[in-house]
Amino acid sequence: MPDTLDPQLSGELLAAYRASPGPAPRPGIGQQDQQKLNVAVQGKKESDVSDLKAAIGDAVSRVAQENAPILGYRDELYKKLPKTPETFAAAVDDLTQRMNAAAETKDLVKSLAADIRNWAATANPPPDVLSRVARGVRALADAKGPQYYDEPYWYERGHVLKWRSAHAAVETGHTLKDLAVYLEEQSQQPPIASAPTMPNDSAGPHDSKKKSKSK
Repeated sequence: MPDTLDPQLSGELLAAYRASPGPAPRPGIGQQDQQKLNVAVQGKKESDVSDLKAAIGDAVSRVAQENAPILGYRDELYKKLPKTPETFAAAVDDLTQRMNAAAETKDLVKSLAADIRNWAATANPPPDVLSRVARGVRALADAKGPQYYDEPYWYERGHVLKWRSAHAAVETGHTLKDLAVYLEEQSQQPPIASAPTMPNDSAGPHDSKKKSKSK
């Protein structure tokens, strides 16, 4: 893929980005997968915790390796696209899909946030467009991913092995929430007015006062 994109191809590239394959879900997401994992720990002893942790860890690693070229392809498409509200909307959808699969999101979150801030600062977008992008970022920042089984642990009171749950999230920090606040504030700012045209008279205001007093 060339380093620069022919503008005429941007529509096709955006469509390819949106139609690209999604990541496989992390093991432990979904009712059916969790039922299988519940069966897997039945009758197990405390001494089996380490082996089960290793098994789920290997499964998670395999899915991550399978997802790497898929996410890499999506990342490359995003990098080549012109940074417009339409591209940002597609990236938000991409991150939503990744979150729902508990797949890697960190690098794309970082790139998207930086690109949107640069666009907002340099493209002089109108308030309604800023507000639309802000709503998309806010919805993504506030979204909650699905619950998944993270790792097994020994439940001492019941003397059984159980699964510790976690929730998938698009990020662990506040990058997107801070970005949403920034966009919301910018969308409420009045448009930057053009600088007034100065008169041709080279005399400043103080010079004019001096002249009027001398008359």
